[in-house]
Amino acid sequence: MVSQNHYGNIFFLRHGETVSNSKRYWSNYFYEGLNENGIRQAEEIGKRIEKLKFDAIYTSPHKRCIQTISYSIGPENAMRAIQVVDLKEREMDGVQNMTSNDIMNKFGTNVGTILSEDFDRIPEIEKSDLFIARVSIALKQIFQESTGKNILIVSHGGTMSVFLKDFINIDPLPRTFLNCAFLGMEYDGEKFNPRVSLNMKSDWYAPINPSWKGLPL
Repeated sequence: MVSQNHYGNIFFLRHGETVSNSKRYWSNYFYEGLNENGIRQAEEIGKRIEKLKFDAIYTSPHKRCIQTISYSIGPENAMRAIQVVDLKEREMDGVQNMTSNDIMNKFGTNVGTILSEDFDRIPEIEKSDLFIARVSIALKQIFQESTGKNILIVSHGGTMSVFLKDFINIDPLPRTFLNCAFLGMEYDGEKFNPRVSLNMKSDWYAPINPSWKGLPL
């Protein structure tokens, strides 16, 4: 069980798979929901974290995030989740439905992570510094409200990357997160102590982040 002392716990969950994800598209459609595999992923992570109790749930307003909450920890939790617009993914209109190879062929840009400044050269892409700033500000507000609480944040790979970069200085960042990746850390109001990660690629643990030892769920 999660500790009941004055420390809180912050958990991040990436949404389940969409059709765009399955085709390896860079895409950020607001109303795109989970595909069948994404529903299954959400149900499976829900079983793995079912012992956790959350004092508050924050979510990106995108349909795929709301559905992930509903299929993982129940529609009643999806209803009580607090939607935070600034937790949404980086705006990517300039590369909608394009693969990384498509982007290279059209723009000559070899993109890396969702935070990559290389995207800044492409029209209709949210600038990396503006994206990082808006997500970071939203997270700081949530964390200020969260000391001593168990909080779930359901969002996107980009949101999770901003947290790893700005709050716990993970370097290098993973290029991407698997759908329904789950990260948890203990939070004392100032510092984050990594505790658990589920559904992560093997290179997350060795050599990047061996300190995520696992929270007894």
